[in-house]
Amino acid sequence: MRCNRAFVCASLAALVESRDPVSGPIDCLDGFSASGAMALQWKTRLVSKIRVLAVDRCPSAMSALEANCELNGVHWRRVRPHEVAEQFSTDCGSGKLKILTALEQVNSVMETCPFDFIHLDPFGSPAGNIESALRHLRNGGLLSVTCTDLASLLGQQPRVAMRNYGAVLMRVRCAPELGARTLLAFVAACAARCNKSIRPVYCLSAPRFLLACVRVERGARRADDCLARSVGRLAHCRVCQQQRPATSGSIGGDNAGCGCGDDAEGGGAVAVLGPVWLGDLFESDFIKRMARHLLGSAESDSLLASEDKILLKMLLEESQCLSRSTDSLEVSMPPFQPMFYISPKWLRLSGVDLPRLEQLIEILRSSGHAASRTHFDLTAVRTSASIQACRDLILQHSTAAILNHNNTTDAASLTSSMDS
Repeated sequence: MRCNRAFVCASLAALVESRDPVSGPIDCLDGFSASGAMALQWKTRLVSKIRVLAVDRCPSAMSALEANCELNGVHWRRVRPHEVAEQFSTDCGSGKLKILTALEQVNSVMETCPFDFIHLDPFGSPAGNIESALRHLRNGGLLSVTCTDLASLLGQQPRVAMRNYGAVLMRVRCAPELGARTLLAFVAACAARCNKSIRPVYCLSAPRFLLACVRVERGARRADDCLARSVGRLAHCRVCQQQRPATSGSIGGDNAGCGCGDDAEGGGAVAVLGPVWLGDLFESDFIKRMARHLLGSAESDSLLASEDKILLKMLLEESQCLSRSTDSLEVSMPPFQPMFYISPKWLRLSGVDLPRLEQLIEILRSSGHAASRTHFDLTAVRTSASIQACRDLILQHSTAAILNHNNTTDAASLTSSMDS
């Protein structure tokens, strides 16, 4: 989980960087602190810029947390929920290393004090804690959520997904991104009940967890706009895996834009899933600030392993999803972020040599489509092109390559015959 802690710490550092120093330290909550590794990392790296409260309901975990504080030279003070605001206003933001601890249910602590940054990492689903966290986040604050209940979010347990997130899910090839969008739709619905809206800054899918970080903004009108524009259902074709926003809520009542459901045999090919988040998943400028903290510091080697650094760079490229080739990521953003990704192996092209991912990205960009690699699936490409468009472009490229090879072979044969 070192990767998870590093990304969350970088999120907090990016938030601190974006705030006016005159406004004072940022109030942070580590909702399920366990041994305190996350909270200690925040405080030791950002010191007086933040005030930290570490909460856990398990007595043995709290004892381990406080012992780890002493081992790392960090002062701690255990408080009751009603004492948090008073203790925050005294010396937790001073130059010395000090954090507050609370042996309480995290929801009861959040009821007593507003925060600028909240991280939730429960064992299982965070669904029962998200609305309380959103209710007590200040305007412009960040909510970071780590989910380990991947079986439900990846469609392997659809009944659990309906029970926890109110969403219809199934096993699909793009399950990691669909799970992230399902979580974001649930967070958006919870925020709307608090008269708030959300804007995702990034989502990270890993083998053992799903991490989502959103910016929260106050306002009933913003909440209405967020739900209307960015939350909806998804028409998914079981045959070719094409997806697009649905226009009705009945299973099989929408066409995914691929034509697989037009004939009588394929009439049940399209399923309507969700609700899911239909908007952008990434905020490129925020991820750039995170990258500066994770890659540009002398302590970066202790924060991230080499494979995690590659993951961060891929996340930055994916957030921009360039529509043209470039040697630098410092380019202007396209007006949208493509919603889902496509793997060449899904295209069912028999007898055709599939291009490498880098070649496919170049082919798509040269045809005017946005394209990049995606961290959700290392064998796939995020692109604005449909599956049929990808299939046609690969066939065109393959035909052109064959013709070029034949012409080269014929020319070589002609030269050889003339020499003889």
